[in-house]
Amino acid sequence: WYRRLNTVNDVVNRAFENNRALGFSIRCLQGEIMVGCTDSDACNYNATANLDDSSCTYATTWYIDADGDGLGESGTSQSACNQPNGFVADSSDNCDNMTATNYNDAGNVACEYPVCGTPVVTFDNHDYTTIAIGDDCWFAENLRTTIYEDGSPVLYSNYNDDPANVDTYGRLYNWHHHTSLNNLCPTGWHVSAFDEWETMINHLGGTTDAGGELKESGTTHWSDPNTLATNESGFTALPGGSLDSDGNFSGLGTVAHFWTSISVSPVLAMSYKLNHDSGDASPAMVFQYSNRCSVRCVED
Repeated sequence: WYRRLNTVNDVVNRAFENNRALGFSIRCLQGEIMVGCTDSDACNYNATANLDDSSCTYATTWYIDADGDGLGESGTSQSACNQPNGFVADSSDNCDNMTATNYNDAGNVACEYPVCGTPVVTFDNHDYTTIAIGDDCWFAENLRTTIYEDGSPVLYSNYNDDPANVDTYGRLYNWHHHTSLNNLCPTGWHVSAFDEWETMINHLGGTTDAGGELKESGTTHWSDPNTLATNESGFTALPGGSLDSDGNFSGLGTVAHFWTSISVSPVLAMSYKLNHDSGDASPAMVFQYSNRCSVRCVED
């Protein structure tokens, strides 16, 4: 059987031909047509579609809405298909963070934070940025030194023994460095003390608010949902995890542990803990001295 068109009329006829040696024109037909978005970079990409229907949608830039007024800050954003918690599409907010130097400046401006007298400190061939929070000056990144102030070597760990983690999360140190005669921080700086953490936490609104203001915003380094994270303080806390006394690494991406100077027994000390699923900051973790955690330096 075959279909036949002719010049006499517009009827499509079905005809039968016994002679299979005759030649006829052939048209190919595609399999089942599935209509949808065929761009794999689109939010609504349809892997089964073979015919694009121009319905593709793409990730939107969302801006942090720290004060919940529906307007975002242009300086802190992330790209996502769905609206992240605490973010909005409108970036026209002024700086509404009271810790910023340009608080309430008019117009679409990113918050700018106070810096210390020495905005950059070089130690062990690395430049550390600093940040003023309240009356104290802090390193704005985790310590990564391999030497003490006097140049002697330090015992440390890289998370998972992988040097690639150092650039982002710094290194992990045990608590004995708090009582060491050698200073783990550069000249003019020291390992953060418990009362300095308390002062900073209170300055940022207390334990239930400070965690979010200390954590780096977004989920580039913190695991989802990174609850209430705004980094309004400029501290940029990162989840560097820890190493326990049995040699087990844990918490990269989900937990930031920072040593404090408080010892609660001959073998145990306190650390401040920030979680990916909480906006709290409190000295809630007791570790053995031999455990290794992140360290921040404070100016003398």
